[in-house]
Order: sequence, then C-alpha cells, then structure tokens
Amino acid sequence: MNRVKTIVDWCMENNLYVILNIHHDNYINDNIVYAFQGYYPSLKAKDKSVEFVSRIWTQIAEAFADDRYENVIFETLNEPRLRGTPDEWNYNPENPKCLEAMEMIKILNQRAVQAIRSAGGTNKSRLIMVPSYVASPDAAFNSAFEFPADIEGNKEKIALSVHMYTPYNFAMNCGEGGYCDFTMQTKSDIDYYFNRLKSEFIDRGHPVIIGEYGATNKNNKADRMVWFDYYVKESYSKGIYSILWDNGIAMNEENPAESFGFFNRTTCTWYDEDIRKTILHAVACKN
Repeated sequence: MNRVKTIVDWCMENNLYVILNIHHDNYINDNIVYAFQGYYPSLKAKDKSVEFVSRIWTQIAEAFADDRYENVIFETLNEPRLRGTPDEWNYNPENPKCLEAMEMIKILNQRAVQAIRSAGGTNKSRLIMVPSYVASPDAAFNSAFEFPADIEGNKEKIALSVHMYTPYNFAMNCGEGGYCDFTMQTKSDIDYYFNRLKSEFIDRGHPVIIGEYGATNKNNKADRMVWFDYYVKESYSKGIYSILWDNGIAMNEENPAESFGFFNRTTCTWYDEDIRKTILHAVACKN
C-alpha cells in the first residue's frame, strides 16, 4: 500500500485523476478456499468473495481517506465474470449461471460501496465506478443490472464502469468476421452504444466512464485514425470520459488482437504521434 500511495502522490502533485481498482482478482473458478484468493461471481463462492471485497476495499479506503485524495476514484471490480466458462466474455440472460453472476455482482458492488463509505473522510462523497457483468455495456443495458444503494444525495457519485471496444469486429477481432475498414456500419455501431449509454444512464443521473477503449493495430492506421476521431468525439459529446487502454505492445505478433501499445514506457515516447494527436484533437473538438 505504501508503494501504491507513492505513485498516487506523484499523480496528485501533477493534478491528475487516478482510478484504483482490484485488477485480476476474479478467481479461476468458484472453488475458493481462502478469502485472500479473490472473488468469483457465484453463490457457491459468495461468503469468501464478500469477505475478500469487503476487506480489501476497507483497507484501500482507509489508506486514501485524507482530503488530498479527493481526485482518486475507486472502481469496485474489474470485468467480473464466470472465468473458464463458455459465457466468460458475454452476458447470456438465458443462462441461469449468468443470472446468478449478475446477482452476485450486485452484492459485491454493494459491499464495496458500503466498505468505502464506512471508511469516512473523503470516502463519504468519493466517485465510485461499478461494472456490470464483464464491464460490458450490453450487460449494463440488461434489466438484471442494478446500481448499488448509496448515501442519500450521492446518486451522481456512483458511475457506470464500461469497457467498450466497439464495434468488436473492427476494434479487436483479428479472426473470422474481423475487418479493418471504417465503414458506415462502424459509425452506426458506435452511435448505437453512445446513444444508449446517454439515454439510459447519463440522462438519468448516473455518470458513465469508459475505463478501457481502443482499436488494435491491424496495419490499418488511416482507418484507426478515423475510428479514434469519431469514437472520442462521440464519447465526449455525450458527457462520457473514455480512457485509452494501453498494454505497452504496439504490435503483438503472438496475439494480434492485443496490439494496444501507444506509449513506450521505456523511452517515454509515443509509438504513433499521429494517433496521439488525433485523440487530443477529437477531445478539443468534442462539441
């Protein structure tokens, strides 16, 4: 925790916002023996999962209760899902296990919010991001998703957390069905999701933060630049902040779908200045 605080302090000194979450703590299955192993969104793993989430968020919230950390945002869970199952990456409302997972995510989000608020200090009004199943917008649109209850007057302090590589066949899929050209259908797909996020959440008082977005490198730079320009303008025009996912690998030969390197952390330079400038220009022209 001291190391985490050191890095967060650097960010505070530079007037940045920070999002802290528990990342890769979704256990491989629901055979959790000890709470420190993580969580799994199933009723079988409920007790251990609730204990894990409650304990870790209590510790984090207590560490950042001071007012100087008011620009630190907490995200309760990262892509909670049924790991190792056919529906790991897609919410299937016809699958009873997915319905159970959604109920567990509701419980875990609620326990995390309670732990954070109970820690006092700036945590009482801190912005908290909560995901639906696998942080999917489609899962969030489903009626089974619910926001956790919060302190009265804090409605706008609970934000929906979404990861949105849209449309998937352009932004990530390098296999069958994937494509490289920015088309009118690409534009239409982006419009659909941003319009629904605005109407179903923003317009009803819940902020939306896209914690991950991007388009993998398929050697289609010109089309990616058009995609980044359109995506970012749509995001900001709807009042939604989007955060670029950067895994540090500009060209992943083993897994092309994961070519999401934008900033070279060794040389502190950008792999592609044109894409960086496209994103910044889109933010500036959001209206």
